Amino acid sequence: MLTLYLLQVLGVSVISALLANRKTTTPALATLLGFVLSFLPVIGLCYVAVLVLKQDVQQRA
Repeated sequence: MLTLYLLQVLGVSVISALLANRKTTTPALATLLGFVLSFLPVIGLCYVAVLVLKQDVQQRA
């Protein structure tokens, strides 16, 4: 059971990091927030859903 929980924490953290790089202007802060929220599984998954629905940030040339 603990292994499944830790796998979920790792998965949500990695997914939020990947999405934060594309979707926010402060990816480090968004990744840290995703890591902290991943310890509460439902809230962590809701955070990932919010990042998925967020528009991509325009890249500066």
